[in-house]
Amino acid sequence: MTADKNSERKKHWLLIVDDEDEIRSLITEKLKTLSDAHDEFRIMEAKDGLEATQKLRNQKFDCIITDLNMPKRTGQEVIQAVKRGDLNAKTPIIVVTAYPDASLPDMYLYLTMIEKPFKVNDLLKVVREQIKLGPIDQRVPVHIFNVFLTATENYFNEMFKLEMVRQNPLAKKSGDDFHDRSVVAVRMSMGALKTWMAFGTDNDLLNYFTRALKKDKDQVLEYLTSGIMSKMTGLMPKATLEIHESLLITPENIQNYSLSGLQGITVPFKSIYGMVYCEAMVGNFALNKKA
Repeated sequence: MTADKNSERKKHWLLIVDDEDEIRSLITEKLKTLSDAHDEFRIMEAKDGLEATQKLRNQKFDCIITDLNMPKRTGQEVIQAVKRGDLNAKTPIIVVTAYPDASLPDMYLYLTMIEKPFKVNDLLKVVREQIKLGPIDQRVPVHIFNVFLTATENYFNEMFKLEMVRQNPLAKKSGDDFHDRSVVAVRMSMGALKTWMAFGTDNDLLNYFTRALKKDKDQVLEYLTSGIMSKMTGLMPKATLEIHESLLITPENIQNYSLSGLQGITVPFKSIYGMVYCEAMVGNFALNKKA
C-alpha cells in the first residue's frame, strides 16, 4: 500500500549547481523536506558549471538552482546552456550568489536572484512558488502584463485626463470567452515569450468614447488599443516587444473564432464613464478563425 501511494506522488526534479560542498548539501537536505504525500522532490547536484551543463543534456528539471562564480564554467554560462537546450529552455532558474548581477533578471525572464548569505526558508519558499507556477511558457507573462496595465493607466490619464482605478484581479478560467463584451486581442512576443493581451470596455465607456471621438464602436476599440500598444512599447525601450496581429472580437462575431483552453488573468479598471478590462492569456489556447 505504501509503495502504491508513493507511486502516485508527483515527482519534481531539481538541479543544484554550486562549487561549495556545504552549500549544496545544505540546500539538498532542506529541499528534501518539501516532499509530502502528494509531491516528491528528487535532487541532482553538480559541483561546477561543466558538470551542470552535462546533466542538462540528459535530464529535464522542474527548477534549477545555481551559483554564479564557479570553476570551469560560470553560472551565467550554465544559464545560457539552459536557454539553448531543448530539454530545459522553459525551466525556471534561481540564482543563489554572493555576487548578484542585477542585469540577469532583465536578460532572462522569470530568473530569481537570492543573495548569499541567505535564509534557507526563503529559498524553499521561492522553490515552492516556482514549482507551483510551472514551466515559464505556461505562465501568465507577469512582466509584460504589468507594463500593459501601466500603459493603460498612463494612456487614459495623459490622453484623456481620465483616472482609472485598478480593481481586484479576476481569474480567467479555461473556457471563458468574450460573449459579454467586445475586445481587441493582441498577439505579442518578447524574445521567446509569446502571449495574448486583450483590451475591452463595458458599454457605458464604449458609448462615451463613441460620442467623444465621433467613431463607431469597433473603431473606438481599435483606436484605444493602438494608443495603449504605443504607450507599452515606449515603456519598454530596452526590450524588443513585437506585435504580431490583433483581432477585434465582439459578441456578434465570436462564433467565427475558436477559443480553446483560454485562461489567465483579468484586471478591471473603474472610471467615471465605465469599466475597462485588461486581460493576459496563456496556456494551450488558440484565437484563430474557424475554417
